[in-house]
Amino acid sequence: MERIDVPVFSNNDNQKMLVAIKECISLAKGCEPTNEEVWKFCKAFILLLFDMDCAESVNRALSASLIKCNSPENPILVWSRLVEYAGQCNQAAASVSKENIDRNIRDFPENYIYLFNYLFISS
Repeated sequence: MERIDVPVFSNNDNQKMLVAIKECISLAKGCEPTNEEVWKFCKAFILLLFDMDCAESVNRALSASLIKCNSPENPILVWSRLVEYAGQCNQAAASVSKENIDRNIRDFPENYIYLFNYLFISS
């Protein structure tokens, strides 16, 4: 855990994430966690960060390719609609399911709902 504070070992984003994790553990536990407790908590998860808001993002390009393989529509437009909807849900801390998903998204072909779930809900 001490290496996280070494600038060449970990970047600012990782350090900020660790602080947020420590705060969450503190709230749940009622006191500051030890480094060992934080380490045990973190080793139970695989944390993935995706950079999908940049046009040059590899993850965004792969997602657009997946859309293109399953849709006659322009993949960038479909992607934009999915990202916009995910952003709206995120602002309201919404829980999205097939039963309550927005009609505009629900009316997409079934593979779009699968893609939305894969990209935004299951991760």
